[in-house]
Amino acid sequence: MFKLYYAALTHPGRVPENNEDNFYINGSYKSDPKEACCQAKGTADGGRLTASVCDGMGGYAAGEEASLIAVRTMAEFCKNEKAGEVLFRDRPMDYVNEANARICQLREQVGKPTGSTLTVMEFADGAFTAMNIGDSRIYLYRDGALIQLSTDHSVLARMIRMGQITEEEAKTHPLRHQITQHFGIRPEEMVLEPAVVQEEVQTGDVYLLCSDGLTDMVDDEEILQYLGSDLSLTEKVKQLVQRAVDAGGRDNITVVLIEAEEKRGIWTKLRNRFSRQGTGKGKEDEG
Repeated sequence: MFKLYYAALTHPGRVPENNEDNFYINGSYKSDPKEACCQAKGTADGGRLTASVCDGMGGYAAGEEASLIAVRTMAEFCKNEKAGEVLFRDRPMDYVNEANARICQLREQVGKPTGSTLTVMEFADGAFTAMNIGDSRIYLYRDGALIQLSTDHSVLARMIRMGQITEEEAKTHPLRHQITQHFGIRPEEMVLEPAVVQEEVQTGDVYLLCSDGLTDMVDDEEILQYLGSDLSLTEKVKQLVQRAVDAGGRDNITVVLIEAEEKRGIWTKLRNRFSRQGTGKGKEDEG
């Protein structure tokens, strides 16, 4: 059993006039699309947690509404989960298809291309499901290493995989913001295929969900340094966002961090205490 700590912050950045990003954590999200900044923090004692970052597209108002629809639909699905059900492990496409249909309807209403990316992590039964659509990312920090769990659905990611350009060239390429999958694509145009990773949770894991407003401004090596620091989870979130702002803040920035800690019962604590006494080590001998 794991205890999960979380902290989140969304920020408009330095250049944009509005914030098209949104996040969802266990029922909390930015409910007012005109709200520039929003933050959350808390604990999930039972090891059940659902968290998401969505980056809206479509310009003023439309992008904000698209990301809000994505997280609000998630809130509805999570609220209506049946006993024993784990939504994104058991039936992820039910949510994906419904959120996409609603955003396609918004696209028809505004009369122009509109959409949203998706990253979501769901924790249950000592394991996680990580899923993404688009170029918002999910990372795992474990044993001093930073691992990207998500798959970038973008033109440049495909070109890098094919060896046509390097990662360094991609940073300034004119197509760097062109993505190949997102909410708001009609089924007759493309069938969405989310990237999914499922794995066991380990004590000390730190998970990062973020929009490209962070990863376009702060490289993986620097993100690794922040996640490996002794700062509190909330302070890590704030400093990552501020670093992206200081680096230019050309886009909205959203950061969600989740840390896993083994939840030990009273018998485990007593057993560990007696074990220390048996080896001649008391509390005063630790650390």
